[in-house]
Amino acid sequence: MERQGHGFDYQRQLCERYNLSSDDNYTGIWDAYRQDGTPCVVKTFKQNSEIPLADIFNNVSRDKDFYLMYGVWKGKKSNIVEEKVILVDVEKWKELFTWEHFEELKHWIKNVVSNSYDYDTTWKSEVKEWKEKWGEERIVQPRFKRDHKTQRRIQSAVSYKNLETFLDYVKK
Repeated sequence: MERQGHGFDYQRQLCERYNLSSDDNYTGIWDAYRQDGTPCVVKTFKQNSEIPLADIFNNVSRDKDFYLMYGVWKGKKSNIVEEKVILVDVEKWKELFTWEHFEELKHWIKNVVSNSYDYDTTWKSEVKEWKEKWGEERIVQPRFKRDHKTQRRIQSAVSYKNLETFLDYVKK
């Protein structure tokens, strides 16, 4: 969680600036809410890097239009050089996550994957298969995360080169 401290700091700043209510559920699908109840997703990322979109399974379960609010940092994580707020059309968002293998993927990451060092080679080959099954031409890409302790998860992200295409597509 220490790595993500700057993200929580940025979220607190946006909550104060826009009078948002923060959702303190770390694993929830929303980060904050506007006074009218519209949910918000808050992200920060390094300039010219991919935008992280959080847990892939949470992204699939988004069920209403929301505000995507992000800050781009340069040099230091506290040095925000660009900010954007867009209203996301959830139906367009869902199209980017349409895929028939989510249940299989969820079973694999929760029940098959091991954190053991012995699993490292298998992990690499299985991740390669999943990426091929997902499709490398898609705007949103899975980011497979695993360590040798307890971490086993799948994030999602959009590369910097696809950022404007992504934003134009999901914008309401």
